[in-house]
Amino acid sequence: MLTFRVTWSPTSSAKSLVSANSWSVCEPGAKIENSGYGTGEISMSGRNKAARAFVILGSVVLFASAALHFFGGYTQIFPLYAASNLSPRLKEAFRVVFLSLGWHWVVTAVVALLAGVTETRLRKVLLLTCGLAVLIEAAVAVSMMGFFIGNELIGTAALLLVCGGLLFDQAAGKSVSQVNEQLG
Repeated sequence: MLTFRVTWSPTSSAKSLVSANSWSVCEPGAKIENSGYGTGEISMSGRNKAARAFVILGSVVLFASAALHFFGGYTQIFPLYAASNLSPRLKEAFRVVFLSLGWHWVVTAVVALLAGVTETRLRKVLLLTCGLAVLIEAAVAVSMMGFFIGNELIGTAALLLVCGGLLFDQAAGKSVSQVNEQLG
């Protein structure tokens, strides 16, 4: 458990305390101790736990999609391109696009995972942006290529990220002054 010790005199304000320190966000489960005013603990709600589970699962599915794209491309798709009568420049362009798409999913999964496991004020926005971006990508791919395992995987990952983003509480990333006001 991450513990913050906050000590000030009755004449000090929480605002001056926050500006004097480099941190202003409390992690879930953080124990806040302020001498003279009592002790309190911030616990993560069941809703936030479910949201975090959705985000972690969605990120894992997106990592798996990227891995299948990388390894499936090298073992199945790239040999087909090599045997085709496409120009060498077009073959290389397909290879770059194919690998870049997998890399895009890795980066999106990392951003979503980091946003999902840390208390930040932008967590909900980041998760919804990542989830909706991948969901739109999956929808466009289905409209162009039809359903197949790749579209189904990224569609599932996107839905998990969006659900996780929607489940997180709005009040994530409370400042120290907000927590101290709750503790009274």
